[in-house]
Amino acid sequence: MSKMTTSLEAKGAVVNSTAIINWSHKKRQQHIEKLAQRFSSQYKA
Repeated sequence: MSKMTTSLEAKGAVVNSTAIINWSHKKRQQHIEKLAQRFSSQYKA
């Protein structure tokens, strides 16, 4: 994850949050939905 973050920042992106999803986990869709809520809540006014 740190290599991806470093690469993105080198290109001018601002990385506010990161997460890792285990694609073979049975509850991956629930994890994705929770992360989407968490990430999007950072931008609500």
